[in-house]
Order: sequence, then structure tokens, then C-alpha cells
Amino acid sequence: MRNAHQVDTEEYLNAVSALIAEGREVTVPVRGGSMNPFLVDNRDCVLLVPVPERLRRGDIVLFRRSSGQYVLHRIVAVRRSRPGGHEPVYFMRGDAQEMTEGPVARAQVRALAARVMRQGRWLTDRDLRVLFFRHLWCRRYF
Repeated sequence: MRNAHQVDTEEYLNAVSALIAEGREVTVPVRGGSMNPFLVDNRDCVLLVPVPERLRRGDIVLFRRSSGQYVLHRIVAVRRSRPGGHEPVYFMRGDAQEMTEGPVARAQVRALAARVMRQGRWLTDRDLRVLFFRHLWCRRYF
């Protein structure tokens, strides 16, 4: 029988963020129901990678709220921080949620979910489920 250890989520994600900041890739399990139906709690995983230069609507990212809480949500809109500004800000939402959160500053984004594992299988960017949620699901709101 395996020993199960419970780890504080914030402590764990601080360590994950540090590894990603070093340029590493980290696979983490999905926790919570905010990304249902695409990602299911305790069943699916995401491969987190360093934040690329450009983030797009439909990307799933790990970001840190001003409260310090880490959240894995989808970008539903990208805007400029102010008229004529060059810094982007992001508006986020879990796939199971109705409310949009934002603006979220780029500095709050810790990682990009480059790949997802659903039901034990890694999905490619061309998988119909990935395309549906990335492109069509976001259009429900923006």
C-alpha cells in the first residue's frame, strides 16, 4: 500500500512556478471543477510550460490572483492595459463558469498549459475537443 501525502496547494504551486520560471516543464493534476467539462478534477492533467511571448484567446494558463490563490483558467479575451498601451491584459474564465475575471496582468500569469491529458491520453492541438473548447467555447461570451 502506498503512503499518501497531502501537500498544501499553495506551497506545491509555488514550487511548480519556480521550476517553470527556470525553464522547466511540469505535469500537474487538475484540481477543482472550474474547467469542467473539458478538464475533470482528479482525472486529468496539464503540462505547464514557461509563458510564451504571446498568449491568445483560448489558451489555458496558470495565474495567480492578487489574493495569492493560483487558478487554472482559459483566456477568453486579450486587451490592451489602456488605450494606446502596449501591455496586454487578460480576461479569464473557467469552462464551467459564467463570470469573467479580469483584467489579469501578464505578470500574474505563471505558466501556459501546453498540452492536456484527458482520461489518460495526451491530446494534440488538432484534437476536435481541444479545438472546440479553444475556439467555440470562448465565443459563448466574447
